[in-house]
Amino acid sequence: MTKMKKQTKYIIIVLVIAIILGGVLGVLLLTDPNKGTETEETDSSATESSEESSEEEEKPALVGAELADIESVTVSNENGEYTIIPEEDGDAYTYSVEGVEGIDLKTATLQTEVSLFTETTVTKEIGEVEDLDEFGLDGKTTIEAKMKDGSSIKLILGIAPGETVGRYILYDGKVYICSVNTSVYDAVESVVSPASWTIDELTDDETNYSLLRSVNLSGSAFEREIDMVYNDDLADYDLNKPVKATGSITMADTLAEVLLEFSCTSTAKIYPTDEELEEMGLKEPYASITYSLNGYTHSITVGNVNDSGRYCYVDNDSTVVYNVSESMISDWIDVNEVDFRDGYITLQSLYYVDELYVEAEGREPVTVTRTRSLKESDDETLTEETATGSDYDYVSMIDGEEIDAADMRTFYRACIGVPILSMQEMKKDGDAVISIKFHHFDPDEEDTLVEFYKVKDNSSRYVAYMNGEYSATVRSTSIEEFFESYDTFTGSDAETEDSESSDTSLEDEETEESEITEESETGADAAADSEAADETADSEQTEEPSESDETADTSEAEETIEASESDESTES
Repeated sequence: MTKMKKQTKYIIIVLVIAIILGGVLGVLLLTDPNKGTETEETDSSATESSEESSEEEEKPALVGAELADIESVTVSNENGEYTIIPEEDGDAYTYSVEGVEGIDLKTATLQTEVSLFTETTVTKEIGEVEDLDEFGLDGKTTIEAKMKDGSSIKLILGIAPGETVGRYILYDGKVYICSVNTSVYDAVESVVSPASWTIDELTDDETNYSLLRSVNLSGSAFEREIDMVYNDDLADYDLNKPVKATGSITMADTLAEVLLEFSCTSTAKIYPTDEELEEMGLKEPYASITYSLNGYTHSITVGNVNDSGRYCYVDNDSTVVYNVSESMISDWIDVNEVDFRDGYITLQSLYYVDELYVEAEGREPVTVTRTRSLKESDDETLTEETATGSDYDYVSMIDGEEIDAADMRTFYRACIGVPILSMQEMKKDGDAVISIKFHHFDPDEEDTLVEFYKVKDNSSRYVAYMNGEYSATVRSTSIEEFFESYDTFTGSDAETEDSESSDTSLEDEETEESEITEESETGADAAADSEAADETADSEQTEEPSESDETADTSEAEETIEASESDESTES
């Protein structure tokens, strides 16, 4: 009995202790000292962050002047001095540079420089310092605002700090770090916009294209002046300089593409003196181009090499000299004059020739006369005024007798298909061995006279003259082949007096360079066959072309010949 009482007593004590401990634990949980601390700390952190953000947004202005109170701002540095004039224009401001007129300026740059007095804020305040030179504040670069009330505000600009972006600025006896446009350390040219333009393409039936109306090249970069213009009547190009010839459509298309856009990298000098222009190589330019493209006319004059490329000025205005990269101008500077003409002496279309008079050494001259009549057509608008070459039927005759159309085309190809070798002029010797005169249906179009002469002391070369002026140098083999075509056409058995020497010259040519291939010789087929030949791709040649080059140069002409076969029926 006593033992049971003792066990019960112990159990009661344990239960009481457990209840007490549970109560204490509950109180502790309910009164956790950390509860709410996290929220308090988070709120505190957010408050501090907000305060820091607010401090960043509320950086003090360096000067804080009103733009309306500023009369002018003068920038002075080791490269010179210039004064900016801000002027109110309605709700906005315009900016100009005193003494600089008619020159395109970088308005945004000028506005930024003036804003040092109105909007620039302090990144960091250094305060008063003893050694200003340590901060580059030696007074060599300054910007000073003249206020409308007669007062002035001057800032001295120093070097860039290593700790952050910006520059040291001395204002009112204290040093600050602020963001600064580095143009204030440069000459006035840094606020002048570099020349640039973009020419829009033309549109025809939703097809974009460009038309180069004219181009003229001169300067020491070229052997001679080059001048090429578009011929509206023939839808082709005329090369006027350095020789008279048919111009190159291929070169015209290339230039039309590269000249649509032009831009300079920076401005080198405004209002240069004659001495400065001479030093920059612009008195006697390295290269100059004037062109008319899609209704716009521009000129670019290029001088000496500099660290940025070359000096140049544009549109005949040397009051501003720019820097232009070599890559921007190389496409029209790194050219050869022979690239501006087709590969033959003349590629006149047979469509427009009403009389062909040919003299060949040791042979009777031949005259071919031609007549034409409009084809029958349902087109009521077709008249003599609106018709083109393919709208006619043709008849060719010698001494009143009609000749075969195919024979006429073959002979005409020989007359116009003498390929050029180079444009290096050689001295002619004696009288012309071949003379070809083209007379045209159009009474307003002048005759074209092509003559071939021997070259003194060089039996492997002949020179071609067109209308009395040097045109090109050709191979003797090309002349021999013409004689063969002439003899076949006229039925003549004549031989040239120097046929034996020509055989020797042929051997010389084979060792000196490859001969013109048969394929390249027939590059004039298109002009003989149809008006489409007036659009024949130019056969481009270098001064001493290889056989493979010549063949490639006339491949487009051969394609045109094939495409024009259907027009041969017009010659009947």
